[in-house]
Amino acid sequence: MPRQTQKSVYVYIWRRPDTGEPFYVGVGVANRAWSLHRRNRHTLNVVRKCGGLKNVRIETLPVETWEAGLLEEKRLISVIGRKSKKKGPLTNETDGGEGAAGRPATIKTRRAVGAANAKRVWTPERRARMAEKLIGRPVLSETRDKLRQAFVGKPRPRHVQKVLLSNLKKAALTGSGGWIGSKENRDQLANAQEKAKVWHASDTGRDVHRAVGRDSWIKRQWVERSCEQCGQFYRTPYPKRSRFCHPNCGMLFRRRQRGIAGPGPRVKAVLSGKRRVARTT
Repeated sequence: MPRQTQKSVYVYIWRRPDTGEPFYVGVGVANRAWSLHRRNRHTLNVVRKCGGLKNVRIETLPVETWEAGLLEEKRLISVIGRKSKKKGPLTNETDGGEGAAGRPATIKTRRAVGAANAKRVWTPERRARMAEKLIGRPVLSETRDKLRQAFVGKPRPRHVQKVLLSNLKKAALTGSGGWIGSKENRDQLANAQEKAKVWHASDTGRDVHRAVGRDSWIKRQWVERSCEQCGQFYRTPYPKRSRFCHPNCGMLFRRRQRGIAGPGPRVKAVLSGKRRVARTT
Protein backbone atom coordinates (compact mmCIF):
# COMPACT_ATOMS: atom_id res chain seq x y z
CA MET A 1 0.00 0.00 0.00
CA PRO A 2 1.38 3.49 -0.80
CA ARG A 3 2.39 5.84 1.94
CA GLN A 4 -0.21 8.04 3.59
CA THR A 5 -0.37 11.60 2.26
CA GLN A 6 -2.82 12.98 4.82
CA LYS A 7 -2.72 13.36 8.59
CA SER A 8 -5.35 10.66 9.06
CA VAL A 9 -5.07 8.15 11.90
CA TYR A 10 -4.74 4.46 11.09
CA VAL A 11 -3.76 1.14 12.63
CA TYR A 12 -1.08 -0.80 10.78
CA ILE A 13 0.05 -4.44 10.79
CA TRP A 14 3.48 -5.61 9.71
CA ARG A 15 3.55 -9.07 8.12
CA ARG A 16 6.40 -11.33 7.08
CA PRO A 17 6.92 -11.32 3.30
CA ASP A 18 7.06 -15.15 2.89
CA THR A 19 4.26 -16.43 5.16
CA GLY A 20 2.20 -13.27 5.72
CA GLU A 21 2.31 -13.87 9.46
CA PRO A 22 1.83 -10.63 11.47
CA PHE A 23 4.71 -9.69 13.75
CA TYR A 24 3.93 -6.10 14.78
CA VAL A 25 0.82 -3.94 15.32
CA GLY A 26 0.83 -0.19 15.83
CA VAL A 27 -1.12 3.04 15.41
CA GLY A 28 0.11 6.20 13.75
CA VAL A 29 -0.38 9.09 11.36
CA ALA A 30 1.32 10.18 8.13
CA ASN A 31 4.30 7.87 7.39
CA ARG A 32 4.63 6.19 10.78
CA ALA A 33 3.94 2.73 9.32
CA TRP A 34 6.95 3.14 6.98
CA SER A 35 9.42 4.31 9.63
CA LEU A 36 11.80 2.36 11.89
CA HIS A 37 12.22 5.24 14.33
CA ARG A 38 11.84 4.24 18.01
CA ARG A 39 11.27 0.51 17.51
CA ASN A 40 12.23 -2.18 20.00
CA ARG A 41 15.19 -4.46 19.32
CA HIS A 42 13.08 -7.58 18.74
CA THR A 43 11.05 -5.84 16.01
CA LEU A 44 14.19 -4.48 14.33
CA ASN A 45 15.73 -7.97 14.26
CA VAL A 46 12.66 -9.37 12.51
CA VAL A 47 12.69 -6.53 9.98
CA ARG A 48 16.39 -7.19 9.34
CA LYS A 49 15.68 -10.87 8.70
CA CYS A 50 12.99 -9.85 6.21
CA GLY A 51 15.60 -7.92 4.24
CA GLY A 52 14.51 -4.49 5.38
CA LEU A 53 11.25 -2.61 5.76
CA LYS A 54 10.84 -2.45 1.98
CA ASN A 55 10.13 -6.20 1.95
CA VAL A 56 7.67 -6.14 4.85
CA ARG A 57 4.00 -6.40 3.91
CA ILE A 58 2.23 -3.42 5.48
CA GLU A 59 -1.52 -3.44 6.06
CA THR A 60 -3.32 -0.29 7.22
CA LEU A 61 -6.77 0.06 8.79
CA PRO A 62 -8.11 3.66 8.89
CA VAL A 63 -9.85 4.87 12.06
CA GLU A 64 -11.76 8.02 12.92
CA THR A 65 -9.82 9.34 15.94
CA TRP A 66 -6.57 8.70 17.80
CA GLU A 67 -8.44 7.21 20.76
CA ALA A 68 -10.25 4.80 18.45
CA GLY A 69 -6.90 3.81 16.95
CA LEU A 70 -5.47 3.03 20.40
CA LEU A 71 -8.47 0.82 21.21
CA GLU A 72 -8.17 -1.03 17.89
CA GLU A 73 -4.42 -1.51 18.41
CA LYS A 74 -5.05 -2.97 21.85
CA ARG A 75 -7.75 -5.28 20.50
CA LEU A 76 -5.57 -6.61 17.67
CA ILE A 77 -2.62 -7.24 19.99
CA SER A 78 -4.92 -9.14 22.34
CA VAL A 79 -6.42 -11.23 19.51
CA ILE A 80 -3.13 -12.05 17.72
CA GLY A 81 -1.03 -12.38 20.88
CA ARG A 82 2.43 -11.27 21.94
CA LYS A 83 5.51 -13.47 21.61
CA SER A 84 6.94 -12.31 24.95
CA LYS A 85 3.85 -13.78 26.65
CA LYS A 86 4.00 -16.90 24.49
CA LYS A 87 0.52 -16.18 23.16
CA GLY A 88 1.31 -15.25 19.56
CA PRO A 89 3.88 -14.00 17.01
CA LEU A 90 3.80 -10.25 17.77
CA THR A 91 7.02 -8.53 18.85
CA ASN A 92 5.20 -5.71 20.66
CA GLU A 93 6.54 -5.10 24.15
CA THR A 94 3.24 -3.76 25.52
CA ASP A 95 -0.44 -4.57 25.19
CA GLY A 96 -1.02 -1.36 23.20
CA GLY A 97 -3.34 1.56 23.84
CA GLU A 98 -0.65 3.70 25.43
CA GLY A 99 1.01 5.48 22.50
CA ALA A 100 1.83 9.19 22.70
CA ALA A 101 2.50 10.10 19.06
CA GLY A 102 -0.28 12.22 17.60
CA ARG A 103 -1.73 13.07 20.99
CA PRO A 104 -2.07 16.86 21.61
CA ALA A 105 0.69 18.04 23.96
CA THR A 106 -0.27 19.78 27.19
CA ILE A 107 0.79 23.32 28.03
CA LYS A 108 3.25 21.96 30.61
CA THR A 109 4.86 19.71 28.00
CA ARG A 110 5.09 22.53 25.46
CA ARG A 111 6.78 24.81 27.99
CA ALA A 112 9.27 22.10 28.92
CA VAL A 113 10.12 21.46 25.25
CA GLY A 114 10.43 25.20 24.60
CA ALA A 115 12.80 25.64 27.56
CA ALA A 116 14.95 22.74 26.35
CA ASN A 117 15.08 24.11 22.79
CA ALA A 118 16.05 27.57 24.07
CA LYS A 119 19.27 26.10 25.51
CA ARG A 120 20.31 24.49 22.23
CA VAL A 121 23.34 25.82 20.39
CA TRP A 122 22.63 26.03 16.66
CA THR A 123 26.08 25.95 15.09
CA PRO A 124 26.55 26.73 11.37
CA GLU A 125 27.42 23.07 10.73
CA ARG A 126 24.20 21.90 12.37
CA ARG A 127 22.14 24.43 10.44
CA ALA A 128 23.73 23.23 7.20
CA ARG A 129 22.88 19.59 7.98
CA MET A 130 19.27 20.50 8.76
CA ALA A 131 19.02 22.49 5.52
CA GLU A 132 20.29 19.52 3.50
CA LYS A 133 17.59 17.29 4.99
CA LEU A 134 14.83 19.79 4.16
CA ILE A 135 15.90 20.51 0.57
CA GLY A 136 13.63 18.67 -1.82
CA ARG A 137 11.28 17.54 0.95
CA PRO A 138 7.65 17.57 -0.27
CA VAL A 139 5.30 19.90 1.63
CA LEU A 140 1.61 19.02 1.94
CA SER A 141 -0.96 21.55 0.76
CA GLU A 142 -2.48 21.55 4.26
CA THR A 143 0.89 22.52 5.73
CA ARG A 144 1.26 25.36 3.24
CA ASP A 145 -2.20 26.68 4.15
CA LYS A 146 -1.42 26.54 7.88
CA LEU A 147 1.85 28.41 7.39
CA ARG A 148 0.15 31.03 5.24
CA GLN A 149 -2.65 31.59 7.76
CA ALA A 150 -0.12 31.90 10.59
CA PHE A 151 1.56 34.89 8.87
CA VAL A 152 -1.51 36.63 7.43
CA GLY A 153 -1.72 40.16 8.80
CA LYS A 154 1.71 40.12 10.41
CA PRO A 155 4.35 42.60 9.17
CA ARG A 156 7.44 41.00 7.71
CA PRO A 157 10.70 41.45 9.65
CA ARG A 158 13.22 43.87 8.21
CA HIS A 159 15.74 41.16 7.38
CA VAL A 160 13.07 39.28 5.41
CA GLN A 161 12.17 42.46 3.53
CA LYS A 162 15.84 42.98 2.62
CA VAL A 163 16.16 39.43 1.31
CA LEU A 164 12.98 39.74 -0.78
CA LEU A 165 14.11 43.08 -2.19
CA SER A 166 17.53 41.65 -3.02
CA ASN A 167 15.93 38.69 -4.80
CA LEU A 168 13.70 41.00 -6.81
CA LYS A 169 16.69 43.08 -7.91
CA LYS A 170 18.61 39.96 -8.94
CA ALA A 171 15.60 38.66 -10.86
CA ALA A 172 15.23 41.99 -12.65
CA LEU A 173 18.90 41.95 -13.68
CA THR A 174 18.96 38.34 -14.81
CA GLY A 175 15.52 38.41 -16.41
CA SER A 176 14.31 35.48 -14.28
CA GLY A 177 13.24 33.57 -17.36
CA GLY A 178 10.99 36.37 -18.52
CA TRP A 179 8.81 36.26 -15.40
CA ILE A 180 9.49 39.77 -14.09
CA GLY A 181 7.30 42.20 -15.99
CA SER A 182 5.35 39.49 -17.78
CA LYS A 183 1.56 39.52 -17.98
CA GLU A 184 1.29 36.69 -15.47
CA ASN A 185 3.53 38.61 -13.05
CA ARG A 186 1.47 41.79 -13.43
CA ASP A 187 -1.77 39.88 -12.94
CA GLN A 188 -0.39 38.24 -9.83
CA LEU A 189 0.70 41.58 -8.37
CA ALA A 190 -2.67 43.15 -9.19
CA ASN A 191 -4.47 40.28 -7.49
CA ALA A 192 -2.22 40.59 -4.43
CA GLN A 193 -2.83 44.35 -4.26
CA GLU A 194 -6.59 43.91 -4.39
CA LYS A 195 -6.46 41.34 -1.58
CA ALA A 196 -4.17 43.63 0.41
CA LYS A 197 -6.62 46.53 0.05
CA VAL A 198 -9.46 44.36 1.31
CA TRP A 199 -7.42 43.18 4.27
CA HIS A 200 -6.17 46.66 5.22
CA ALA A 201 -9.77 47.93 5.19
CA SER A 202 -11.08 45.01 7.26
CA ASP A 203 -11.51 45.06 11.03
CA THR A 204 -8.53 42.76 11.48
CA GLY A 205 -6.28 44.99 9.38
CA ARG A 206 -7.37 48.11 11.26
CA ASP A 207 -6.72 46.41 14.60
CA VAL A 208 -3.22 45.46 13.46
CA HIS A 209 -2.49 49.02 12.33
CA ARG A 210 -3.77 50.41 15.64
CA ALA A 211 -1.59 47.99 17.58
CA VAL A 212 1.50 48.80 15.50
CA GLY A 213 0.94 52.53 15.83
CA ARG A 214 0.31 52.29 19.56
CA ASP A 215 3.46 50.22 20.09
CA SER A 216 5.54 52.63 18.01
CA TRP A 217 4.48 55.59 20.15
CA ILE A 218 5.11 53.68 23.38
CA LYS A 219 8.65 52.84 22.27
CA ARG A 220 9.48 56.39 21.16
CA GLN A 221 11.83 58.43 23.35
CA TRP A 222 11.22 62.14 23.73
CA VAL A 223 14.39 64.25 23.74
CA GLU A 224 15.10 67.93 24.29
CA ARG A 225 16.45 70.00 21.42
CA SER A 226 17.17 73.64 20.73
CA CYS A 227 15.29 75.45 17.97
CA GLU A 228 17.62 76.52 15.13
CA GLN A 229 15.66 79.76 14.67
CA CYS A 230 14.88 81.15 18.09
CA GLY A 231 17.04 79.00 20.37
CA GLN A 232 14.11 77.96 22.54
CA PHE A 233 14.30 74.44 24.02
CA TYR A 234 11.52 72.03 23.22
CA ARG A 235 10.83 68.29 23.40
CA THR A 236 10.28 66.08 20.35
CA PRO A 237 9.94 62.35 19.56
CA TYR A 238 11.86 62.91 16.28
CA PRO A 239 15.42 63.87 17.31
CA LYS A 240 16.98 63.19 13.89
CA ARG A 241 14.70 65.36 11.76
CA SER A 242 13.19 67.91 14.11
CA ARG A 243 14.84 71.36 13.83
CA PHE A 244 12.28 73.93 14.97
CA CYS A 245 10.05 74.30 17.99
CA HIS A 246 7.10 75.52 15.87
CA PRO A 247 6.16 75.65 12.16
CA ASN A 248 6.35 79.47 12.35
CA CYS A 249 10.05 79.25 13.24
CA GLY A 250 10.61 76.93 10.33
CA MET A 251 8.84 79.31 7.96
CA LEU A 252 10.85 82.29 9.24
CA PHE A 253 14.11 80.34 8.89
CA ARG A 254 13.39 79.41 5.27
CA ARG A 255 12.32 82.98 4.39
CA ARG A 256 15.63 84.36 5.66
CA GLN A 257 17.52 81.69 3.72
CA ARG A 258 15.77 82.85 0.53
CA GLY A 259 16.79 86.43 1.27
CA ILE A 260 13.34 87.65 2.26
CA ALA A 261 13.78 90.25 5.00
CA GLY A 262 11.65 89.73 8.05
CA PRO A 263 8.76 87.36 8.65
CA GLY A 264 5.63 87.22 6.59
CA PRO A 265 2.32 88.67 7.77
CA ARG A 266 1.09 85.37 9.19
CA VAL A 267 4.27 84.76 11.19
CA LYS A 268 4.50 88.42 12.24
CA ALA A 269 1.02 88.26 13.71
CA VAL A 270 2.02 85.31 15.84
CA LEU A 271 5.40 86.68 16.92
CA SER A 272 4.03 90.08 17.94
CA GLY A 273 3.59 89.31 21.60
CA LYS A 274 1.19 86.41 21.10
CA ARG A 275 3.63 83.65 20.37
CA ARG A 276 2.34 80.12 20.75
CA VAL A 277 4.15 77.96 23.28
CA ALA A 278 5.73 74.80 21.85
CA ARG A 279 4.05 71.57 22.79
CA THR A 280 5.94 69.45 25.32
CA THR A 281 3.67 66.41 25.44
